[in-house]
Amino acid sequence: MATPDNFVLAPLAGAEVAGLATLWSKASTAIVLQMVEPMHVLSLRHLPGGGASALSDVMARHTVPGLPGPGHSCGIEPRLIWRSPNEILLLTQDADLASALVAELRPAPGALACALDLSAGTLVVKLQGGKVEALLLRLVDALALPRGTDQASRVRVADIGAVVWRDAPDHVGLLVDRANVHYLAQWLSYAADAI
Repeated sequence: MATPDNFVLAPLAGAEVAGLATLWSKASTAIVLQMVEPMHVLSLRHLPGGGASALSDVMARHTVPGLPGPGHSCGIEPRLIWRSPNEILLLTQDADLASALVAELRPAPGALACALDLSAGTLVVKLQGGKVEALLLRLVDALALPRGTDQASRVRVADIGAVVWRDAPDHVGLLVDRANVHYLAQWLSYAADAI
């Protein structure tokens, strides 16, 4: 008899996050690492033409701020991050908002926009402290890092694909695939020990 994925993934997710926290606590006290759990991550995709307008209309009905432009993020809760010309990521801890958007933006023939739930496969990590920049420069191409507040970009942290955004000069968020959490922890710990 098959079991729903939610029941299988929930205990694993907790174990992964606990493992990352354990590795980090040994690595650095100059930088605070926080895993944001639970976090609902939606990929909001739209077609060229009227798709961005249709997506904006749905966001307005749910009192979500306007869509960010290329290389930017906006909002705190929810946070919207530009990922590509046809995709915006929405990060929220509000389960009701995430459910409402997924229901209203179900993929369907003729739909100009849709929402896909990426929550089970992603992890949001926040880094804060005076040495965040030094840490990231050891792991990310310096030209790819967002420099200003509310800027965002797709980067490779060591060799892990990630989305990074900057809330403040000393406060950065990372969105990574959950499957890479222990590998990411090892790289972050290694880089933190070296600064």
